[in-house]
Amino acid sequence: MDTVAPPTTRPVRFAPPTAARHRAGSSTRPPIVTVGTYPPTRCGLATFTRNTRTGMLATDPDRRIDVIRVSHEAEGEGLDAPEVIGRWTPETSPAAVAACCARAGAVLLQHEFGIFGGEHGDDVAEFVSELTVPLVTVFHTVLADPDPIRRAITETVARASRRVIVLSQAGADRLRSGYRVDADRLTVVPHGAELDITRARSSVQEPPIVLTWGLLGPGKGIEHGIRAVANLTGRCRPVRYIVAGQTHPSVLANEGEAYRARLRDLARQLGVADLVTFDDGYRDDASLRALVRSADVVLLPYDDREQVTSGVLVEAMAATKPVVATAFPHAVEVVPDQAGIVVPHGDHVAMADALQVLTTDGRLRRQHVLGSWALGLEHAWPRVGARYVEVLDAVADRAVPNRWK
Repeated sequence: MDTVAPPTTRPVRFAPPTAARHRAGSSTRPPIVTVGTYPPTRCGLATFTRNTRTGMLATDPDRRIDVIRVSHEAEGEGLDAPEVIGRWTPETSPAAVAACCARAGAVLLQHEFGIFGGEHGDDVAEFVSELTVPLVTVFHTVLADPDPIRRAITETVARASRRVIVLSQAGADRLRSGYRVDADRLTVVPHGAELDITRARSSVQEPPIVLTWGLLGPGKGIEHGIRAVANLTGRCRPVRYIVAGQTHPSVLANEGEAYRARLRDLARQLGVADLVTFDDGYRDDASLRALVRSADVVLLPYDDREQVTSGVLVEAMAATKPVVATAFPHAVEVVPDQAGIVVPHGDHVAMADALQVLTTDGRLRRQHVLGSWALGLEHAWPRVGARYVEVLDAVADRAVPNRWK
């Protein structure tokens, strides 16, 4: 018997949704089932899954949109919301999850490496092979040079999908050029964001506040940001650097707070410990938006060269904040001459130069504030949600067998 931990603490058979489990939505159309991590799990993908659902409901409030929450824990992580019809844990067979989707008009799969079971995350391939309803997949990561197993998983999921959604043109280009994927199935739908433009400002405070936020771990490049702050102290007014976010759960499990400790040591060694603040508390959406509003510049000093989408980048633009970002693909695509400055990876001097310009040159700063505002409007969740509804309805209305079965 295949079981999951449902929205209670007692395991039950993984069953299709019923009116008793979820009464929201009065549309006569079959429900959409979205599959991915979901609150109360604390990760960027869970927030994305929730916000995508909210954006779709803004367009079609009567639509029933159920959730299968991917979870690494069989139990715990708090209570699930009513729309969560079950959890996909490491103990759940992919076939059981597919059976739960049998009455859906379409399935929206949020794909990210590392969240699905199997030795290499290959449970997702079995899941899509068992589906009997139309599938739309969102690829959150598209690797430029994947190992054979990840390449095979990506191609298998793409072949099983009626539509493949990527969150940037860079992601679409990688799939077209580097994978055996039907280019006609690709659709670019930008990462959504919660608009927060009520307090847009072109002037800076004293001292200017530079903000980096997100789950913390090696590869985030925070050390380069700290060195940039130190570089600024010798040539212009100092800035205050806030690094907000808890340590990534996998990093915490493997090495505890060692990375954060190294960063604190570096700030002390460079004489800027009083200018660098580590905010490691959990922030809900309202608190995080308030923190972002307080910043003058958002810094994305990432070492990762693979990142074809960044929620932090989009949220910064939605809050009308100029950004300084390393040259990862998504930043290269949307930032230059519009919303900030792109700098080479690991180049703290270039970061310092960019921060100096954006906190001292009023004309250039106003230009980038306006650019962020314009780009942020394109990424508003209701607008993005409408695109998802359009794509899902199109595949649900095509009453043809899955050609990849």
